[in-house]
Amino acid sequence: MAFEPRFHRVAALERRFVDREGPLAAVAEELARIGGGPRVLNLTGIGGIGKSRLLREIRDRVEQAGHRTAVLDLQVPALRQQADALAVLRVRLGQQGVRFDRYDIAYAVLWQRLHPHLRINERDLPFARESEVLSSAVDVASGVPVFATAVGLVRLLDRARAGQRRRRTLRIDAALKRLDELPNAELVDAVTYYFAEDLRDDSRERPYTIFIDAYEAMRGQDDTWLQDLVAQLDRGLTVIASREPVPWDGEWERVVRTVPIGGLPLEARLELLADGGIDDPRERRAIAAASEGVPFYLHLAVDTRSRGAGGVVSEAEILRRFLQHVDAAEIRFLELLSVARLFDFEVFRKLAAAFDLPGHRMAWESLTSYSFVYPAGPEHLQLHQLMTGALRERLSPEVQRDVHRVLRAIWDERGNLHEAAYHGLAAGDLTEAELLEYADEIKTSGGARGIGGLLADLRGRPDMADAARCLEAEQAILLGNIEQAGALTRGRPLTFGTPAGERLAVAAGHARRIAGDTAAALDIYTRTLEHASGGCRLDAGLWAADLHMAQGRFEHARRIVAEIRDDCGDRDAELRGDLARLLYLADRFCYDFDGARRHLDEATRWYAEARSVFGQSAVKTNEAELLAWTDPRAAIPAAVEAVEVQRELGALHELGKAYTALAQAQLLLGQLRESAASLELACDALERARYRSGRARAELLRAFLLARRGLPVKAAESARQAVAELQAVEVYPTLILVAARLLEVLGLPDPDVERAAGRARAVLGEAFDGVTAERADQLLGLRPGVLYEAAVRSPEAAAGFYNRNVRVGDLLVRAPIAGADGMDLKIWPENEVLAAIGPHLNDGTGGRVPRLLFASADPPYQIHEFVTGEVLDGVAPRGVRVPEHVVGDVADLFRLLAEVPSRELPVPPDGWPDDGDTVAFARRLSTVTGQVYETFRHDYAVEFRGLGIPAAPLAPVRWDSLTRRPFCLLHSDVHRKNMIVAQGRTVFLDWELALWGDPVYELAVHLHKMSYFDDERDALLARWQRAMPPDMTRAWREDLQTYLAHERVKSAIVDTVRYTQLVRSGTQSPEQDRHLLDKLTAKLNAAGTYWSWTRPIERAHVERVVRG
Repeated sequence: MAFEPRFHRVAALERRFVDREGPLAAVAEELARIGGGPRVLNLTGIGGIGKSRLLREIRDRVEQAGHRTAVLDLQVPALRQQADALAVLRVRLGQQGVRFDRYDIAYAVLWQRLHPHLRINERDLPFARESEVLSSAVDVASGVPVFATAVGLVRLLDRARAGQRRRRTLRIDAALKRLDELPNAELVDAVTYYFAEDLRDDSRERPYTIFIDAYEAMRGQDDTWLQDLVAQLDRGLTVIASREPVPWDGEWERVVRTVPIGGLPLEARLELLADGGIDDPRERRAIAAASEGVPFYLHLAVDTRSRGAGGVVSEAEILRRFLQHVDAAEIRFLELLSVARLFDFEVFRKLAAAFDLPGHRMAWESLTSYSFVYPAGPEHLQLHQLMTGALRERLSPEVQRDVHRVLRAIWDERGNLHEAAYHGLAAGDLTEAELLEYADEIKTSGGARGIGGLLADLRGRPDMADAARCLEAEQAILLGNIEQAGALTRGRPLTFGTPAGERLAVAAGHARRIAGDTAAALDIYTRTLEHASGGCRLDAGLWAADLHMAQGRFEHARRIVAEIRDDCGDRDAELRGDLARLLYLADRFCYDFDGARRHLDEATRWYAEARSVFGQSAVKTNEAELLAWTDPRAAIPAAVEAVEVQRELGALHELGKAYTALAQAQLLLGQLRESAASLELACDALERARYRSGRARAELLRAFLLARRGLPVKAAESARQAVAELQAVEVYPTLILVAARLLEVLGLPDPDVERAAGRARAVLGEAFDGVTAERADQLLGLRPGVLYEAAVRSPEAAAGFYNRNVRVGDLLVRAPIAGADGMDLKIWPENEVLAAIGPHLNDGTGGRVPRLLFASADPPYQIHEFVTGEVLDGVAPRGVRVPEHVVGDVADLFRLLAEVPSRELPVPPDGWPDDGDTVAFARRLSTVTGQVYETFRHDYAVEFRGLGIPAAPLAPVRWDSLTRRPFCLLHSDVHRKNMIVAQGRTVFLDWELALWGDPVYELAVHLHKMSYFDDERDALLARWQRAMPPDMTRAWREDLQTYLAHERVKSAIVDTVRYTQLVRSGTQSPEQDRHLLDKLTAKLNAAGTYWSWTRPIERAHVERVVRG
């Protein structure tokens, strides 16, 4: 054998390129069109026609023109999988200067999601060493294991940039940080999206061409991912080589240009043969004619001629003569290699040893110099498909099986599990159990995407149909495609006794559980627990126990846990941790907090022994949830820590639970505003995680928050929503009883909730009524019913015209007076007003309004925090100067009310005047006053006539001249009896008359009811004008007089009725009667100026009329 260089080029790719001017012209035309959307050039032709060689020529030419290029060879099985294909393209384009910052992060997040047991490192993660963002994250972690979540990686990168003076800007957008929120199926597509985005951003000045060879290898596989990728490659050209046109329709018809590749013309054939050393013109012409212009046969003829064979041949004869004239050892090697899908020198060497053939380097280089040996990715080679088919036909089935067995052993040793499994299947040696073991190892190293190629190999294998279905279902579950998982497992009888059947049963249970069909899932898990064996039985038992626990069958769950514990012993620390944590949950939902603590501590120990990242993070959330009941103050830092951990892991459902625990702790500590903010974050995370039962639990907590804010109707609606969702997913009956208790306390029972509570009691037993009532009272922070009954029995009360107020300890129970005459405009329930303004007037402002703790709808009452101090009317009645701070406090109150956003207030009634329409607002006021007059004018006709009240008392009040002003929140009843003063501050009571209207009206009501001294009045007006927004004080002086006219007329009418009732009731002292008659006389005379009275009315006359 002659000496030969150690390096051999792949012959067919290196021989001179001839002809193909038509396809090359099409390439030039398509390159001129790039930039306006995706462009695809589809080169089609039979096998051996030279498509791969043409791609190589096009690639060389576009690279010379400055384009970036990358090749995706679909003959390589791994590259038919989305994640692996993108990784190959990323490495090649990255070597040419494309920055893939966002793609690298997205790929790492997907990789971590599919490899939850591993950590980011340069050994296991593809292209981690080539990626600046990933290597930076690993470097800055300083040896600490990196768990890849988008939030965590971005945080590490921020630290990396902060610690280095010169660091190029990383393209991190807000959407990238939300990758952790995506389900796996969407995350896969997000990886493609960011690949295309990064490539697009770096291709504004330098375009690219992507080559996809052997598209026909995708036949029978889903190429949706490939279409999605190509559709986003809009700043370059995609060239696809395939035997048939790509079967993409619809919008693709205007994007894809198909160019058929035919045989070479005769002159090109002759030129290629002459260049290959065939000198005889007659021989060249005979070979050219026999080859039909197919380059494969032309190159093979050259290879044959170089081995000393000659003569005129046919196309089939070209192949036969090549095989006839090749060295026997070489042909035997080629036959063996035809069985391999991939090979390299190491495979060659071990095959040689197995079959007693020369395995030295020179023999290898001689073989790989043939024209039909092609690259298969950066590290392997493959034979041309036409040659593979011809060579395999020469091997008996028995020899083929022997070769497959050797290749399986080779790939097993090298850790290429996919190729090992393929050859094991082809040899007929692989059992179902062994296949599933391969699949598990492939998933461990390659995630769910890693078994896509294995599934393709299983097509057409009826003996492995159950295993294929099992793997497809498990893959769909891992990727979040629950519909596909359901379709693969629905309508099939459960089978036990085989690994695939039992695993498929567990997958069926998971598919039903995640879809919310809890009953069906529990049935499947239970039957699997009863009939399966090994790991499937333990998995099914764990989930069956979990569902029994969630549905309130706590003892049943505990029995299953005990059974599984006996079976697994202490070998599986993580499973033991899962079982202990399940018992913790059972105890917590039973409200047995001591038992929950014991089991949570046990779970923590097992997870630490197992070094389970997910287990140890889950118990941090569980710790916060338990402390939220037992020690709310300690729960807050625990919940904050859990939030940070879960955010780092990207575990949205656990993040939502951690925020819910934080919200509960804050609620129990009375931090209502903080609790509401935490609850919003919880609901957002739980909704994005599609965690229905967790979201229902958060909604129930919201109901208690709303109840404590004094919003019973909204609280009841949240409770009903929570119960409906808990019923839909068939979980947590104890929470349903808690919700029913809340509705009972609110006085808003619901028939649907009561029926649900009845079903819950049937599962739990009546004993749980007491403990769930205690938990409801704990969340409310008080026992409203007990307080209300105490107030009803109390003989001591302070009463106004509309409400009776009773102090019970440090609380005030406020209930409406039944049958009270309505003489004022009311548009909102007082509790809803207090709930809305409390955060604005009591947060950092010294506490200007009573703190509402609870409100009941039936019976109607409110519970306030009792305000200590003295009523202003007792300290400074009419005729006495008010304390110095009061005027300023009133002006500040009006300013703060003007700042309360309308969106945070209750909705005004239908037909309420538009913002700024002061005339319509004022007419609403006088309409109510007119209705009061009409209501009482017959019963009090003698009194009205005797006191000089005319038949049209409101006639002097003219609203047409009012100026438009923006509306704001109004108290509408700020007077001496509605103000508590203490320690230099003022608290404003009685908000039942609050309105949305003209701020000048508020000023008029206050001035009318206060009877200030002139200097006090002037001081208030000056401070009010300075404090209020300028647009709310336009033309206020003129309009103030108009509103005062109305208030004086209204007081004369209303107080004639009220004071007459009081004086005639006989319940007052003589001094109180005298005081009322003095006030009524003054009010009548104030109104009389508008009624054109010629002289004031005398007090004695007023008394005679009132006493009758």
